[in-house]
Amino acid sequence: AFKDTALWKTAEGVVYAGKWVVGCNEFPALNSPLPLGGVTSADLTVDDEPCVGISDYAFFYQINLKTVNGLENIMYMGKGAFYNCMSLASVSLCEDLMEIPDYAFARCSSLFKVTLPGRVKSIGKSAFYLCKKLSGVEIPNSVETMGANAFNSCYNLTDVKLSNKLADIPDFAFFDCAMLQSVEIPDSVKSIGEKSFGRCMTLENVDLGEGVQTIGYAAFYKNILLGKITLPDSVVSVDNHAFYNCWALSEVNFGNSVQFIGDYAFYWTSMQAVNIPSSVKSIGRYSFAKNSFAGSVTLPSTTEKIGANAFYADENATVYTDADSDNALWNALWNSSSRPVVYGCELSEEGYVSSVTVTENTFKNVYVIKVADKGDDENTESGKSASNKEQDSDKSDILYNQISNIKGPSRAGYVFIGWAVEKDSKVVAYDETGIVNAPSGTTLYAIWEKVEEETPDPPYEPSAADDNETVEYGVNYHEEIPFPFYEII
Repeated sequence: AFKDTALWKTAEGVVYAGKWVVGCNEFPALNSPLPLGGVTSADLTVDDEPCVGISDYAFFYQINLKTVNGLENIMYMGKGAFYNCMSLASVSLCEDLMEIPDYAFARCSSLFKVTLPGRVKSIGKSAFYLCKKLSGVEIPNSVETMGANAFNSCYNLTDVKLSNKLADIPDFAFFDCAMLQSVEIPDSVKSIGEKSFGRCMTLENVDLGEGVQTIGYAAFYKNILLGKITLPDSVVSVDNHAFYNCWALSEVNFGNSVQFIGDYAFYWTSMQAVNIPSSVKSIGRYSFAKNSFAGSVTLPSTTEKIGANAFYADENATVYTDADSDNALWNALWNSSSRPVVYGCELSEEGYVSSVTVTENTFKNVYVIKVADKGDDENTESGKSASNKEQDSDKSDILYNQISNIKGPSRAGYVFIGWAVEKDSKVVAYDETGIVNAPSGTTLYAIWEKVEEETPDPPYEPSAADDNETVEYGVNYHEEIPFPFYEII
C-alpha cells in the first residue's frame, strides 16, 4: 500500500512505512545447510526518529537476527512480529506497550531474557511458544488475560510469577515446561485450563489460590515430582486426567466444596489415603485406580455416582462408608478389585470414621484367617466371609483369634490405634485386622492419636569458610533432557 511512496524506506534489509516497521526485503537462505544472510541486526529508527510500531510478521523467520535496537520505543506490535527469530537472545520492551500479541516471540529459541512492561494487559496465544532458553518470567499485575500456549515448551523455565489480576490459566499455558519447579496460582484465577501445567516433569510445589473453581482436563498430568496438593474450598470440579500419572503424589487435601472428580483424575499416583468430602456427588471411572494405598478410603453415602473401576488395582485399600450398602448409581464395578468394604460407619463432621456398629452386613470382600489361639499346635486357615463366623462343630473345643485383610481407617494428622468398646476410651479391644472378632451388635469406637509435627531444621547459615569454596554454575537446556516433544499450537 505504501510502496513507491514517500513513506516507504529501506535500511539494512528492513522496510519501513512512516514510523512503522512493515517487513524485510532480505531473507536467509533457508534451504541451505548453513542458512546465512537475511537481517542480522535492526535499528528501529527512521530519519533519526524512533519507530512506534511493528506490523504483523515483520521479522518473520529472520533466523540470524541477533540484536534489535529501539524496541523500547515500540508501543504497538503486530502478531508474529519476531516469529522464529532463532538467534534473538534478549529484548527490552516499551513501558507503554499494552499488548504482546499472538506468536510475537514464538520459536525464538535463543531468547533467555525478557522483561514484560508494567502496563501490559494481555499476552497472546503462543506468544513465547518454544522459547527454549527462557529461564524466568515475571508477569506484571497489569496482565488480565493470557492466550493458549503462551509459554508452551519453554523447557528451561524454572521460575514464573503470575499476575494477581489473571482470571484464567489458559489451555497449554505452561505445558512441557520441563524445568519449572514451583508455581503459585493467585487468588484471582478461577479456572486452570487443559494441560496448562501438563508434563512439567520437575514441578514439585503447586500453591492453588483461594479463587480456583475448576481444574481442567489433564491440567497437571505427568508431573512426576509433585508430592502434595491442597484444593482450596473454592474448587468444585477436578476434571478428567487432572493429576493423571503424578507418580509421587502421596497426599491430597480435597477441601469442602469439590462436587465432581473426573475419569482418571488421580490415576496412578502414590496416595496413602483418600478421604472423600461429603460435597462430592460424582467420582469418575478409574479416578483413583492404581494407587499404592497404605491407608484407607473414606467414602460418604452422599456420593451419588461412582464410575466403573474407580479404585481398580488399589491393592492395600479398605473402604469405609456410612452407607448401609452400595448406592443405586454406584457402578457394579466401582470396586472391581474387590477391596474390603466396611459399611454402616459413623462419620464425623470432619469426615473421618468415628465408630461402627457391627452387624451381619458390615463387612464385604473380607478374607478371614482363623489362627488357633490355644488347644492346637497348628494354625489353620479358612477363606470364610467375615459375616459367617460360626465354628465347625467338630472344632468347637478350639478357641480362634480371627484376623483379616482389613486396614484401619485414616484421618489427616492422626494415626489409628485400634477399636475401643466404650466411647472416649483409649483401651484397644480390637486392632485393625481383628475387628472381625467383634460380636454382632457391638459398637466400636475409633481410637486416634495425634501426630506431632516435626520441627524443621534451622536454615543453613554460611560460615567464613564457605567464602573459600569454588562453585561452578551452569545452565541446563532442553537439548540435554531426553523428554519427547510434541508440538501443539
